[in-house]
Amino acid sequence: LGVVSAARAADKAEKAAQMDEEDSVCRDNGRPASQASCLIVHDATVEHFFSAQAARDRFSKLSYAQTSVLFDKNGSDWRLARKFGPSQSVQQICGYVQTCPAITSKILREQITNAKKARAMESVFEAAWRVSVLDMESTLRDATSKLFRDTSVDKATREKRAKAVKTLAKAFLQAVDEAGHTETWKDAIAAQIAQQTGGPMAPPPADPSSSSF
Repeated sequence: LGVVSAARAADKAEKAAQMDEEDSVCRDNGRPASQASCLIVHDATVEHFFSAQAARDRFSKLSYAQTSVLFDKNGSDWRLARKFGPSQSVQQICGYVQTCPAITSKILREQITNAKKARAMESVFEAAWRVSVLDMESTLRDATSKLFRDTSVDKATREKRAKAVKTLAKAFLQAVDEAGHTETWKDAIAAQIAQQTGGPMAPPPADPSSSSF
């Protein structure tokens, strides 16, 4: 019984492979990928299909051990049709496809590599920023402590110093508002990462206080 089952499984796998080769997967068959009507992305691989049924047959035969996403052609763009896997991974794949509608396996792997580089650089930039902030806060704390706790002057003078520092702070905040500067330090880091990696802008570093999806 075990031998018969194994033989049937092997025959089924062979027929599925033949179907994939002949009808499903686009492999230099003389038709440009731009004419494909469906797209499947799985395991850092992009497969183009010219038949919606063939694409769905292929999607149903995937092992489901990895994130897999099926797209249908919608004009010049790709529309999500079916998906399997964690929502975050599916969203990443959708982002890759939206960024490059003419995506191929090579382009996808380049995008994944750039994303990994971006995450590594993001950690370095964020750590450097936080160290700088701590250093500046420590310096300001020491300086203001000397101003406000200076026993060589009277209390009235120390109060005047406090008011002067408060006025200076308001002037800085007003200048920022008038300049219309809305970019946060996280946005600035994301822009620097995108410039370094040469890819699309990476998302800003996540706020530790916020929950991830």
